[in-house]
Amino acid sequence: MVTEIKLQKLYDMLCDDKPQQVESVSKSSSSSSDSENSIIEIFANDHTCLIVRMCTFIIHISEWLVENSETKKTRRPYLHEFLRLLLDKPQYKDYAAYVIPEQGIFKIYLPHAVAKLWKYVKGRNTKHGMTYDKLARALRYYYKLNIVNPAPGTYTFRFGIKSGFGTEWTPKICSK
Repeated sequence: MVTEIKLQKLYDMLCDDKPQQVESVSKSSSSSSDSENSIIEIFANDHTCLIVRMCTFIIHISEWLVENSETKKTRRPYLHEFLRLLLDKPQYKDYAAYVIPEQGIFKIYLPHAVAKLWKYVKGRNTKHGMTYDKLARALRYYYKLNIVNPAPGTYTFRFGIKSGFGTEWTPKICSK
């Protein structure tokens, strides 16, 4: 349970808009007030915790790690793996969801929130913010490789053949 003192310390650290290390942070329980939870977002990054503005829940990097098929070691995900994990987690259905799961078509509903989440899952702890424009640039690179392709509609994409869709994996969550 996060105490009021820790919440105040976390809130004070948010003033400069960049993440800072926190020595010990535990998951907030439902007993914390909603107004406090809506102010902070805590992300685990390797063995430390980082704080960012504007979220209502806590994540840990272990939720996002993927296993390398060759070395069997866990690593941070590539962008298309991150999107697949994001779509498979029901707590992120407001961020992105499958439109037509059988075809691998999905829509990003909160593009800037997805970009910010991607920054911390990827471990990019620079002073420069991750924006949707930068994330979209990476997605456009995937078009050429047939990993992710554009689909009709704003912020709508389709997993390509080289992403492993339909052969190596299928969606776990069907729709928003």
